[in-house]
Amino acid sequence: MAKKQNENVEVEVVTPDAPKPEKKEKEKVQAKTKNKSKKKEKGPNKLVTKTKETWSELKKVSWPSFKTVCKNTGIVISVVIIFTLVLFGIDRLLSFLYTLIPG
Repeated sequence: MAKKQNENVEVEVVTPDAPKPEKKEKEKVQAKTKNKSKKKEKGPNKLVTKTKETWSELKKVSWPSFKTVCKNTGIVISVVIIFTLVLFGIDRLLSFLYTLIPG
């Protein structure tokens, strides 16, 4: 068997009379045993790693000032109150108009 590389693509050329490589099978078995041994090794805890990464990202965040938070909260509460009053007024108007319908 011969290997040729063409434009970053590896192509394997097989001739009919070429012996089959046994070395690849041995390498596969060795690779599997290496992967099993790697799994048995204890590394850092995933939860600890994730917590550290999250904490470092939170340090990079540009948090708004207290004044900005209070201002935005006031705007949201004001809009909610205004819409509540508008919907209440529409509801009262429609219920008054409903009572005027005879029947």
